[in-house]
Amino acid sequence: MKVLEGLTSMHRCNVVRLIHRVLQGCREALQHLIFWPDEASIQTFHRDFAPNLQPYFENVAFAVDGMEIRVCQTRRKGPGMKINYSGKKRQYSRNVMVMVMLDGRITYLSSDSHLLSDQGLWNALQLRNYFIGSRWGVLGDGGFYFNPAHHIQQEEDRINGFTPYKRGPENNYTLSPEQKAFNNHLSKLRVVVEDTISCMKKFSVIRGIYHHYSVNKARSSLPLDLVVHVIGLLTNFHLGKSPI
Repeated sequence: MKVLEGLTSMHRCNVVRLIHRVLQGCREALQHLIFWPDEASIQTFHRDFAPNLQPYFENVAFAVDGMEIRVCQTRRKGPGMKINYSGKKRQYSRNVMVMVMLDGRITYLSSDSHLLSDQGLWNALQLRNYFIGSRWGVLGDGGFYFNPAHHIQQEEDRINGFTPYKRGPENNYTLSPEQKAFNNHLSKLRVVVEDTISCMKKFSVIRGIYHHYSVNKARSSLPLDLVVHVIGLLTNFHLGKSPI
C-alpha cells in the first residue's frame, strides 16, 4: 500500500478504496472456483483417488482444519478485546474454516470468526449437515469431534468422520501398533489441508498480522472476509494449474 501511495501520489484512503474495488472484482470474476461438489463429481474424484486410500479411509474425500489469522491489538478496551484473543497462542486472531478435497482444492471457506476453537466453529457453521446421510467421509485433527454424543440420537446421525487416536487413561496413555498405523495414515492424508492453508498464507497480507482489522470495529477499510475469500479463490486457481 505504501508503494502505491508513493508511485501514484494518491491519498491513503483513495488507495484503500481502489484495492477494495479490485478485490471485489476478483471475487466476482473467480467466485465459481469455490463450490461444493455434487455427487457425480465426488464419485469421479474418488474413483481416481481411491487406490491411494487405506481400507478404513475408503470413502474419505474431504479434510478440514481451521486457519487462524493474527489481527491487530487495539489500544481501546471493549468487548472485542477478549473475544478475539487466543489464550492458546497468546495473540489476537480470527479463525477461518477451510475444507478441501484430498487433492487440495478448497470446497468450503467460511467467513472469519471470533470462534477460535475449531470444534466450536465447526458446530456453529453446522458443517455436519453436509455429511449426514452421506457415505463420504472427512478427516480432521485432534481438535475435532465429528460424532459427539449429544448429536447422536440414532445411528443415522453418525457421519463418516475420522480423527487421530489420543493417548489417555482409557488406553494407559499408550497406543497400539494398529492405532499408531491408523494415525500415521490419517496424517499423511490430512496434511493436504495444511498444504492448502500454507499456499494461502504465502500471501503476506495474512501470513503476518492483518493490519486492516480492528477488534473493536465491525467493519474495516479492507474486510478480512473479502481478502481471505479472494486469496482462497486465487489458491484454487493456482491448484488447478499446479495440483499439490
